[in-house]
Amino acid sequence: MKTKFKKIASFLLGIICSSAILVNSQENVLDSKTLFALDTDTKMQSIENQNPMNEFAESKSEFSFEIDPIVPIVLNGIGGHLWWKPKGSKHFVYGLAIVALGTYPKAIINANSKNKNQGWHYKINQGLGIEGEYYFKKANQNWFVGVQLFTNEINLTNDNVPEVKKHRTNMGMVVINAGYKWYPFKKEHFFLKPWAGLGYTGIMKGAFSSEVIHNTTVGNYTYDIQKFTPFATVHIGYRF
Repeated sequence: MKTKFKKIASFLLGIICSSAILVNSQENVLDSKTLFALDTDTKMQSIENQNPMNEFAESKSEFSFEIDPIVPIVLNGIGGHLWWKPKGSKHFVYGLAIVALGTYPKAIINANSKNKNQGWHYKINQGLGIEGEYYFKKANQNWFVGVQLFTNEINLTNDNVPEVKKHRTNMGMVVINAGYKWYPFKKEHFFLKPWAGLGYTGIMKGAFSSEVIHNTTVGNYTYDIQKFTPFATVHIGYRF
């Protein structure tokens, strides 16, 4: 009887131990599956966060407008720059610039010794440009480098050739610049943008009007185009 009881007890103990082992194994399997699922979710989330398409969907387009005080104050003209940051752009912004009715003061004309006191008058009839800027940190924030492509229709006259009232010429310019966009207030709308650059200027051969002449000679006088010109200014603007 005792022997039979011992066999039954041993059998039950074996079942209990086997059940415990099975349950523990199942729990380990579940823990492994849970950890795998959590790890997978974490990796997927990380991939989504790094996915540029996800950033593209979350960001938005921005527009800003700025002026160069030199145009109205020094050149007595009008002009402005309209900028666009496309949706999803992390570093690049693109712009369109216009200028009109500007006149070079004598100080700028006489800065070139070949034109100094030669009786020249230099007027910008109208100008148009396209621009691009790359911001190192984030689009429209802090330091940037850029490029500007301009075409200006100018009118040259000379006091020594009074019979020539109009001499229209197209000028082209490429400017490489660098600067900093600074928002002085907590709400980042109004900004100041100091920048400096180097421009290359030349006469453009193409023109929409037959009245445009592809040289800078008026009578016996030739206006000397300074090929390389340094620039430095501070733009004032507002980001919408």
